[in-house]
Amino acid sequence: MSNAITFSCGFCGAPLNADKEQVDAPDGYDPNAYPHDACGSCMAEQLQPERERMIVTREMALDAGDPSLEGSVW
Repeated sequence: MSNAITFSCGFCGAPLNADKEQVDAPDGYDPNAYPHDACGSCMAEQLQPERERMIVTREMALDAGDPSLEGSVW
């Protein structure tokens, strides 16, 4: 496994080697100085099916102690 930075993750900004494995970031690391790709954990997250979303009801918002949450997507 090489520690040379070849890519940066376009999702989390982690430095990646040629095998797209995360490596330690040196001081002054700039993720925008490298071509973007995806690290293994971000790629796995992107491949997950979209989690179910719901609209916050009045009752849910009051239970949370924040009435302004009513109607928002959670």
